[in-house]
Amino acid sequence: VDFFDPVLADIGDLQSVDEDLSTFSGHMLVCREVLKYSGKNALVLMDELGSGTDPNQGVAIAQAILEAILDTGSRVAITTHYLQLKQLAALDNRFSVGAMEFINGRPTYKLLPGIVGESFALSVAERLNLPRHVIQRAEELMDSETKQMGDLIRKMDHQAAELQKKLQEV
Repeated sequence: VDFFDPVLADIGDLQSVDEDLSTFSGHMLVCREVLKYSGKNALVLMDELGSGTDPNQGVAIAQAILEAILDTGSRVAITTHYLQLKQLAALDNRFSVGAMEFINGRPTYKLLPGIVGESFALSVAERLNLPRHVIQRAEELMDSETKQMGDLIRKMDHQAAELQKKLQEV
């Protein structure tokens, strides 16, 4: 077991009308402090890094922050829905990826190392009883690349589950 000192985290939301902080600016204030105190023995935990702003700009600042934190020698664990951040594991060996397991549209909270997951936003919305016409419209609005990626991930998840089942049988 490793010991970390300090453990730094950006979890939650610091937005405040009184202090003129948006969700994004609140996260950036925390990121500034994380960068200031990160170092060789630090563990950094960040939830949805780069969220609360334009997705293209958010993913760019998130990657830059991640790289800067890694450059200090810290270890980092983040959650993200940004595909570009998930792809870092294929491009840079300092990164690895994992997904949370979903079965029948419900999270099991089991970590699947090495797997790129999807958000299951529409499944969750459906499970939470958003009107069907809203979900159908969302499906229509999704671009073909997003649909294809979701289909591919679901197919790979199904194949992995089948393989795991066969391994257990053997």
